[in-house]
Amino acid sequence: MFFKLLRNFRLIKFSFSRPKEKKIAILDPVTSIHLNEILFNFDYEMVKTRYEEINLYVLFLTLTNSKFYKELTFYQNYLVNKLKLLNPKIIITCTTHNIFFLNLKKFFPDTKIIIIQHATLSLHVLKDILNNKAKKNISEKFKIDYVCIFGPNSKKFFSKFINTKNYILTGSLKNNHFKDKKTDKKAVIFISQVRFENNKLRKILTNSYEKFFYQNIKEFCLDYKKKLYVLSSRRKDIIREKNYYDKVFGKGNYKFLKNLNWASSYKSALKFKFFITHSSTLGAELMAREKRVAFFHEYEKRLNFSKKYLKKIKNTQDYNQSFYTKKFNGKFWSSTKDKKKFRKILEYSYFCNEKEFLKDKKKYIDPLVIFNKKNSIFKNLIEKIYN
Repeated sequence: MFFKLLRNFRLIKFSFSRPKEKKIAILDPVTSIHLNEILFNFDYEMVKTRYEEINLYVLFLTLTNSKFYKELTFYQNYLVNKLKLLNPKIIITCTTHNIFFLNLKKFFPDTKIIIIQHATLSLHVLKDILNNKAKKNISEKFKIDYVCIFGPNSKKFFSKFINTKNYILTGSLKNNHFKDKKTDKKAVIFISQVRFENNKLRKILTNSYEKFFYQNIKEFCLDYKKKLYVLSSRRKDIIREKNYYDKVFGKGNYKFLKNLNWASSYKSALKFKFFITHSSTLGAELMAREKRVAFFHEYEKRLNFSKKYLKKIKNTQDYNQSFYTKKFNGKFWSSTKDKKKFRKILEYSYFCNEKEFLKDKKKYIDPLVIFNKKNSIFKNLIEKIYN
């Protein structure tokens, strides 16, 4: 902890007073920041857990406290002490892969612990959780009071490492929060998943498929006279991301929608009807709201890797991340490199009748993520425990 404090000293905010008691403690605003808007009527505190803020009162208490949990790091002991001072009735986090958070029931047996799913759940994440659990010699499943999930399929994921009687089907809290808007049905929105690591583009497509993919989107928009938009991925990469799409689509051939914070991607997306993506969580969330979404991936190139990968994970055969990992091609998703088949997926997603679309949504999307208007299910749960 002390090395991180020294390294990030200028960035850390310090507070001095004893933390006041709160009924709800929300861990890690990096993944839980949206709860500020959902739980604004409740008595809560956002507990920063990534060295962004240090309370000197709690720090001194941790240094002098005789009760020090040896299985925890010094910083984790610090966080436990802060939570004890807050004395919450409920602890909530959307960081579902943190072993320390998952194990909090051990230190707060009388507090209600709520885990909230906030993104698509991949087998890679499951492997990391199980490996970290094994490294810490934790054989039993983590006890959690309530697990809020996107859809029924998520239960198969969490049941691998969580012991709970209460899976709450809430859908995506972020997606549920926003009201529907009048939509533009004459545009095509590509949901970007571009990432940059160490100032270099993290490739998720092979060079040949990348060229094929973007060219066919351009041609579809030209042939059907549709405006093309790109919804950017991350705020910190906006300039580099814009430069990348200027190259693959060409300057002037599309409009760039900036993703400035957690809410802006939803606010921008809800203005439109038709979307294209690779495998984004937002794509599935939008389809849960009855938006039309075409998914194009390249999972064959990962197939051999995945087979080797999955051999290392026990008892995962009944869990599939999505419809496109279970079956590579379907009505509104594909990994095809055939131009006619690619166009067929786009045309089906864009033009199929509403009855057929809703049938597909029920079969393929509802198991992954539901839509619950205004988060009524989640709010009812909190009120039930809170009062």
